[in-house]
Amino acid sequence: MTTHDTHNRQISVPSVGFEPTISADERPQAVVKAQTVRVRQEIKFLYMKKQKLNKKLYYLHLNAANTWGSTWYYIQDTIEAKLNKLISEKYEKLGKKLQMLTQEQTVAPKTHHSFYPRVVNKSNITFTNDEVTLLNKGLKYNLHHKKGKWLTNLALEAEKAINLLPFTDREYYRKQVSNHVTQLQQNSKPLRHNHNTHIEWKTLKTITAKLKKNDAIVTSADKGNTIVILPSTLYQEKIQIL
Repeated sequence: MTTHDTHNRQISVPSVGFEPTISADERPQAVVKAQTVRVRQEIKFLYMKKQKLNKKLYYLHLNAANTWGSTWYYIQDTIEAKLNKLISEKYEKLGKKLQMLTQEQTVAPKTHHSFYPRVVNKSNITFTNDEVTLLNKGLKYNLHHKKGKWLTNLALEAEKAINLLPFTDREYYRKQVSNHVTQLQQNSKPLRHNHNTHIEWKTLKTITAKLKKNDAIVTSADKGNTIVILPSTLYQEKIQIL
């Protein structure tokens, strides 16, 4: 078959239905890989540039030695002495600057900043030290606890959501979910009941019981990360004022 026949012949490639997709979890890894490749290419370019400069400097050195003869060694020593002097002066200035910065940063600041309290209790509820410690961790604190069948529940919830999609798209998303669940199953460690987590769960239950008994709520303040504990009636009054 000649080249002309190859161009005239229509070659059809069967479609395998593959669409390269990058999930949200894989995007940071892809960015890191791209940055790593970019840095490696930049290092190779700088190394080649350095090699060219060294080669050019080598030929200049040979040319100067042939031109100046025996006096070249004296000229070379003079150049090196001046360069060493300039380098020592430069490093001396940098050392003084670094020392000044170190002294400035080690001195204690004269002004003291006042921070908002983490918890403000405007109710009549009395909390224990363990309860206050847990409340100080904020509303976004996550009690690192997973139930025994959390992975199975995750797969069932995903399947329930997939059934709401169009019929033509279900198999694709089922495959994606299956791959992610398999990866989670491989990376997940065996569940171990941490003693501290168990105590925090008990503390959370006591806090919830006290809030329910006294008809109080926990909400976030308008400024900062402060959380406020106040009766539900007072909370409703503030909402109506706003």
